[in-house]
Formats: sequence, C-alpha cells, structure tokens
Amino acid sequence: MFIAKTYLSGMKITLFTFSFAFLLWGCGQEEQPPVPAPQVKEPPARVDLLKLQIRGDLVYLQNTQIPFTGEAKSHYKDGQLRAEALIKKGELKSLKRWWPNGATELEMDFGKGTAPFRQPESYEASSSFVLVPSPAVQNLKSVEREVHWTALIAKHTRGFYSEELRAKVVSRLAETPRHQAALLTPYLEEGKNSELGASFSYRIETNASDGSPRLTITARARSAEGARIVANLAQREYEILSLSDEKRKLEFARQTLESLLTKSIEEEKKVMNEIAGFKNAKGLPYLEDSQKALEDSKKLFASEMNGIKLELIRIRLQLRRILEIQGRARTSQKARSSQDPNQDVAVLKEFWAIDDIAKYRNLPALRKTLDELNRERMTFDDNLLRKHQGNISAAAQSDPGIIENARAILRQVQALKEETTAAVQSLQEKFRQLSSDEKEFALELNKLQMESVRIETFKESLLPYKRKLETAKENTHEIYKRLNELKIEQALPGGQKEGLQKERVAELPSSPIPLQRPPSLEEALLSQNLSGGQTPWLPHGSFRAFHENGKKKMEGAYQEGRKMGTWVLYDQTGEEVGRKSFEGDESTVDRQTAATRTEAERTSRPQSSDD
Repeated sequence: MFIAKTYLSGMKITLFTFSFAFLLWGCGQEEQPPVPAPQVKEPPARVDLLKLQIRGDLVYLQNTQIPFTGEAKSHYKDGQLRAEALIKKGELKSLKRWWPNGATELEMDFGKGTAPFRQPESYEASSSFVLVPSPAVQNLKSVEREVHWTALIAKHTRGFYSEELRAKVVSRLAETPRHQAALLTPYLEEGKNSELGASFSYRIETNASDGSPRLTITARARSAEGARIVANLAQREYEILSLSDEKRKLEFARQTLESLLTKSIEEEKKVMNEIAGFKNAKGLPYLEDSQKALEDSKKLFASEMNGIKLELIRIRLQLRRILEIQGRARTSQKARSSQDPNQDVAVLKEFWAIDDIAKYRNLPALRKTLDELNRERMTFDDNLLRKHQGNISAAAQSDPGIIENARAILRQVQALKEETTAAVQSLQEKFRQLSSDEKEFALELNKLQMESVRIETFKESLLPYKRKLETAKENTHEIYKRLNELKIEQALPGGQKEGLQKERVAELPSSPIPLQRPPSLEEALLSQNLSGGQTPWLPHGSFRAFHENGKKKMEGAYQEGRKMGTWVLYDQTGEEVGRKSFEGDESTVDRQTAATRTEAERTSRPQSSDD
C-alpha cells in the first residue's frame, strides 16, 4: 500500500513538473498558424468543339448550366488538328486553325460578347445556265455521256468558284456606284462598315434530272436588289470566261465600248450641267426663250415706232396746212371792216377740209345744223321774194323769222369756230403726245437693243461649251454605232455552239429568305468568315493569316470588330506586297501594287464559305 501511494505521488510530481516545464516553454514561443494541406491545380478542361453550345451570348458544355472554361478542339477526319479555341467563363477569347497539311491557317483574338445572336435579313436571287449537248455527245452511250457530263460539270463548278470570277464580279461592282449602294447601304443603315467583297456570297447548284444539266447561280445579299445584281453579274462574267478566245475578245471589246459609252454620256451630262450653271450665273437660264421674247418685243416696238412716225408725218402736214389757213384768216380779218358770218364760214371750211378736224367731236353735227339753218334762210328769202315781188330788203330786216334765223346762224357759226379751234388744239396735243411716245419707244427699243447685244455676247461665250457638247455627242454617236455593229457580229453564228447557254437571268426577290437557326459553335469557328458576325463575339486584338505553305499571308489587329492600325499583306513567298492603314471607319492605302490590289480586297477579311 505504501509503495503504491508513493508511486502515485511520484507520478503526480512528475506530471506537474512536465506540465510546468511545457508551459514555460510555450510562453517563450510565438503562436504558429495551422499549415494548410497542399492543393493540386486542376488542368483546364479540354473538350471536343462539337460538344459546346451557344446559349444567349455564352458557351456551355452539353447538359451543363455553368459557362464553359477551357480549350475546345476540332480535328480533320484523319485525326489532324483542325482548330483550337480558348474559352473563359463562356466567352470566346482566341482561335487558332490549321490547314489539312498541318500548317497554321490563322490566329486571332476575340472581345467580349456584344449581343445575343440576331440573324440579319438576307435575300437570294438566282440565274442559270443550261448545258446543251452537241451531236457528238448525244451519240455517246449513256455511261460515256454521263462521264462526259460529270467532267464538264466539275469543270464549270471549279470555274464558278474560281478566284478569277470572284475578282471580276467585285471589280464590276466597284465600277458602278448604284451597285455598291445596293450592297453596302443595309450595313451603313445599321451603323456598320463592310467591304464590298464581304457584302455578298454566291453558290452553284447542279440539276440533271431532265437530261440537260442545269447550273444555277444563287446569290445572297442584304438587299433584294443587291442579290439580283450579284446573280446576274456572276452569270455574265462566267459566260465571258467560258467563251472562246475570239468571242472573249469580242466580249471584251463590247464591255470596253459600253464603258466608253457610259463615260461619253456622263461627259454630255457634265457639259450640259456646265452650260446650265453658266446660264443661271448670267441670269439667262432659258436663253433661247429669252432671245425669242426679245426678238418679238423688238419687232413689236419697231412696228409701233413706224406707226408713230407715219402718224407724226401725217399730223405735221395737217398742222402746216392749219398754220397756212390761220395766216390767211388773220390777213382776211384785217381787211374786213366788220364781222361777216359768211366769211367766217368760208375760213372754217378750209379747216374742215382737213380730215382730222372735219371728224372732230361735234363738228359734223354742228355743220349739219348750220346747213339746215341756211336752207331755212333760203326758204324765208324765197317766201319774201314772192310776197314783195323782189323787194325784200326792208321786209327781211323786220321779219321775225329771218331775224331769229340770222341769230341762230351766228350762234351756230360761233359754236363751229369754237369746236374747230378745239379740234386744232386736239390735233396739236395729239402731235405732242405722239412725239413723247416716240421718245419713250426709242428708249425702250434702245434697251432691247442693248439686251440683244448682251445675249449675243453671252452666246459667243457659250461657244466653247457647245463645241465640247457637240464633240461629246459625236463620240457617243460613234460608240453607239460601233457597239451595234459589234453586237450584230456577236449575234451571227460562228461555228459550233458552246455547250453552256444562258437560260434565265435573276429577278428581284419579293421577300427575304426565312430566318435560319443560329450556327453552332463548331460551325461558327470553322466557317471561312466565322459565320459572318452571326455569333455574339467580335474580333478584338491581333489577327494573323497564313498561306497553306506556312508563309504569312496577312497580319493586323481588330478593335471591337473593326480593323485598326496597319494591316500588311504577303505573297506566297512571304514577301510584303501591300499595306493598308485603318483609323476607325476610314482606311488609307499606304502602299499597294496594282497586281495585288484585287488580292488585298479579297483577303482583307475572311470570305464566306459560299464563295
């Protein structure tokens, strides 16, 4: 028992001592935080591009609800890597693609999503060719004929999808502002900028079910007119490419003449506008009408002037006669001792011999009354003569009728004198008025003459413009003539017909094509133009494209889908062939050879897979 107690006591002392020593040791050390267990960093997810989906403006893995983060790859059928995309939190960050031979095709970066998918309105229009078999082909066996058609269709298909045809279509579109407007206006209305070569696409479809192969060109654009224009241009340009050398030369000549004709007509319009502007500036917009009106006015004024002059001559002669009569009347009046009505009437009759005075106002009536009074006096005299047997002097002086008649005659003679005086004054006033009118007409005629001189001077200054217009019209006429001759030459038969014949041209589509489903992520990233902006990401950052031989083809940078800075183009050998600088919506060509201009237009952005 004692031994046990002693052992327990010893154990207590030992434990106490150990605890005390541990506390003392702990007081001298800092408190240490717990060390976390090491974590293993998970590698980024790697999935097949086919398993990713676009929902709204983010990317998801099939059957998941969390936006995908990781790498997505796609392979060719032989296992060769085709594309690799980097995605973070559902947003596309970068894309790299390879050619089937393993060489890099392109490398580019993307910005954040801008909006959910919204398919723009598009239109399609179609034109077509039919392959008419020659007698030699018709006589082939069915199998051989099928092989022949297959080879011929393959040849035309390659021709339709050739870079040469596309370059010609783009070139023809660029020549006509109306064509450019039809293709680019829908983009401008949305506040976007698109290059002409990227504003359309076309594809070829074949159909040989009826025994005559048919090649249909279906063009797509953002406007109905644009689709129709592209379909017909592609048909026309391929028809030219497929012609024989001789026919191609004729077609080239026809196109050249049509281009010259357009320029000549534009030159005519330009000169006509210059003439119209010159006329407006001189205040003579209707020169011919103004000149005709001026000539009519001059003729009218000249006729009036001639009439006034003739009338003045006539009246001047009458005034001279009046002056002569007045002179004789004053001489006769001085010779007479008393006033004699008969003498006054004799003088007045001289005035009445002047036609203007004889017809003046009341003179005809007064003269008629005087004649009646004289006949009445003669009647009184006859009666007195019979009554007094020839001695009527004393009787006449006392006869009341005769006395009243004499008084009436005096009053009438006085009235005639006053009226004749008024007639003379009226004639004089008429002479003065006509003289004043002659001066006024002379002034106006002088103004018209000055205006006529001004118009003649103006017509002389128009002569250079008219000569230019005549030259332009002559050129237009000659081009029309040569073009018609060329069209007749083309229409004439020239040996065996080509198998390819134009069947129909494109018509204006009445409605847009039905909306299609948004592209899958794989379709979007593997398409030649990255689905033409149909995905909610815009190129943002660096961009590099390569030829199939691995040489660099193009490099530059995007900012929110727009090209920025300097873009450089390279040929198959890697040598620089052109540069283009971009600032916002505008671009300026720094250095670009004519031989590579078409290539620059074609490669300035990814083309549609339909091209």
